[in-house]
Amino acid sequence: MKRCLINLPLRNTLARGAIGVAMGANLRPDPAFACDGVTFNGKRPIVWYGTSIDQGGVVSRPGSTYTNIMTRNLGRMVLNFGFAVGAGLRWA
Repeated sequence: MKRCLINLPLRNTLARGAIGVAMGANLRPDPAFACDGVTFNGKRPIVWYGTSIDQGGVVSRPGSTYTNIMTRNLGRMVLNFGFAVGAGLRWA
């Protein structure tokens, strides 16, 4: 069995995507994920809020955001809710 982690674009829209598998491959859910889709290895996710730096607005690749690096190193899902603050908007 092989497990793959796919990091999608942070700011651009994905127009098309495809994943190829061998003909006759046995596709089954990963037992490390719970039925809720975010509980991983029996651990609840870490939720991360912040600005565009947290979102990953300055990284060269989606897998380079520190929340994705933390997910890989901790073996725990880190949900990234960082967002860019538009011009004229300020934090309260």
